[in-house]
Amino acid sequence: HGLGHLLAIVGLSRRKSDDGISPVTTPERLRNFFTDAGTTFVKLGQRLSTRADLLPPDFIEAFATLQERVPPAPTAELLAVIESEIGRPIDEVFAELSKQPVASASIGCVFRGRLREGEREVAVKVRRPGIRSQVAIDLAILADVARRIEQFIPPMRRYYPVQIVRE
Repeated sequence: HGLGHLLAIVGLSRRKSDDGISPVTTPERLRNFFTDAGTTFVKLGQRLSTRADLLPPDFIEAFATLQERVPPAPTAELLAVIESEIGRPIDEVFAELSKQPVASASIGCVFRGRLREGEREVAVKVRRPGIRSQVAIDLAILADVARRIEQFIPPMRRYYPVQIVRE
């Protein structure tokens, strides 16, 4: 994502510059990284989008898109989670289930469905597969990055990055 220069600042890379990588701005690169890195990082970007006291407007604007546009997990994986949770094949429980999620957020996705029993229309909310273990791993990574930010960028200490990750 062309963020090597940021990694160099916090001592995670020897690379000093990303010149010529992309015409995309640093806030957009960081937003794209959060999206690709998954749940925890999307949630971090969402939180940061509300912190005009910490970030300049171009970062707030780039991160704000994470409030409304989060790509869904692969449908096949989500359907497998649904089947696992209900303990039966989907077609035994649902007369209809949307082919794709109708909504997607950082933690889960929602399908529209209709139950076989009672013909009631329902929303089926499913957590992204493997989310619990992934969040634990992500938080450990973020804690390390926050410690490095406080260590290598003294002016950032006043924003308490380690404390923000803990929260």
